[in-house]
Amino acid sequence: MTDIEVVVVDDGSTDETAALVRAAQQGDARIRLIEQANAGVAAARNRAIEASDCAFLAPLDADDLWHRDKLACQLERFAAAPRGTGLVYTWYHPVDAASRIIEPVATPVAEGFVLHRHLVWNFVGNGSAPLIRRKALGDLRYESDLAARGAGGCEDYLLQLQLALNWEFACVPAHLVGYRQGEGRMSG
Repeated sequence: MTDIEVVVVDDGSTDETAALVRAAQQGDARIRLIEQANAGVAAARNRAIEASDCAFLAPLDADDLWHRDKLACQLERFAAAPRGTGLVYTWYHPVDAASRIIEPVATPVAEGFVLHRHLVWNFVGNGSAPLIRRKALGDLRYESDLAARGAGGCEDYLLQLQLALNWEFACVPAHLVGYRQGEGRMSG
């Protein structure tokens, strides 16, 4: 896939993230690094949205994994989906620190106007699974103050619900995301 831009927001990390990204940039002009003081996942994602210039957005948390065909499969699904589709998600496997699958999860296929189903159950499951049409996103952004209000970790779900108000969802029925679980992680 060549028509892609990768915006990495280093949100005040204390590891080697920035150095690794700089090394990757040497061989690939599509990669951009933005460094900022720690402001949280929502602020980092919003910063990436503002810095990008693309028709589709695909958030990826630093500790999660994507199958190499994830984006291609989701773009194919967008091409086959109704014009009012704003988000295509894929299934995931919870994985441990060694990237081993740790438990089976449900494999829902919820498509079309899904707000009522999504209110009952967050079937997308995590922030690294969706591909979002930028046009559908419009002025919507991740809510940055949820953590301060005791609802940290719900930023993805809230944005998905807001999208589901006016846009259809579609699914790629394949496990294309490794969703990292464990102690000290938001998902833990």
